[in-house]
Amino acid sequence: MITHRHIWLWIVGGIAVAAVLIYFSLSNGVLTNFLDNSPFSQGSSDGKAGSTAGESAVPIAPQGVSYDQTESTLQRQDVVVTGTPEVPGQSLPVLGDTIPKSAIKISIVRGAGFSPSSFTVKAGETVVVSITADENRSHTFVFDEPSLSSVAVGVAPHETRVITFIAPAKKGDYIFRDNVFGATETGKMIVK
Repeated sequence: MITHRHIWLWIVGGIAVAAVLIYFSLSNGVLTNFLDNSPFSQGSSDGKAGSTAGESAVPIAPQGVSYDQTESTLQRQDVVVTGTPEVPGQSLPVLGDTIPKSAIKISIVRGAGFSPSSFTVKAGETVVVSITADENRSHTFVFDEPSLSSVAVGVAPHETRVITFIAPAKKGDYIFRDNVFGATETGKMIVK
């Protein structure tokens, strides 16, 4: 028979185990490294804001502010880390004028589909894609190919996000789609 005393012992035991796990995570630097490298951190350990080596950064430009895109590290607090080509991660929402010039710009509207509905890249090249929801609906951009399962972008109504990834080494057609319930929109990435 379970009594209130047993329940309290389980609760106290669970809290103790959680405290021990947090202690060891902090002492080994696991949790600290995770938090320092998260897209929500405000800067690196050297006191400079922005991305670390290998990361793509897309600035969110306040009105009237311009950026020098030739700098290897942006010295601003308002940069958005999109991940690395090897480990894709979507950016936070970006403004249209801050999308990298090299980005393949895709918009989506339910019923009308993706525009453009296809794009071509070279095998193994780094690809930058911006996804924009051009209506009052949310959308999710995903590939059907399991090797591209980490390439996923969710956008809220009238929002744009950017993702950077490496195109597959295998040439062929890779279908992408809107993964929101009820959506039927599809498109194609052609790898040559």
